[in-house]
Amino acid sequence: MMKKLLLCLALAVSPLAVIPASAHPEGHDREAEERAPTLPEIAKYSVNRLVAQSKLPRSWAEAVAVRTFTRTRGGAEQVIVEFRNDAISNPAKRTLFVVMHPTGNFISANYRLN
Repeated sequence: MMKKLLLCLALAVSPLAVIPASAHPEGHDREAEERAPTLPEIAKYSVNRLVAQSKLPRSWAEAVAVRTFTRTRGGAEQVIVEFRNDAISNPAKRTLFVVMHPTGNFISANYRLN
């Protein structure tokens, strides 16, 4: 009699234990939020910081990255993120090059790529 009771209890509980395992995990959306930012996103943060420090005109806050490429300078690899800002009247200052270490550390920003 006791064996039948335990067997019935085990069968009654086991489907409940399976349900959470087959459900879509809630953490899936969290993974997207917790992903590491891309290098163009880090570069955009750097541009916005330069705007906040009044080192670039405010219109650069709306600029978009148009290209990303790498180069080797002094034996070290660098990532260049190129931004374009058509709101700037001087054509020589419509393009901004943000130079970063491949790990995302900001190195410099300039209108010309040296």
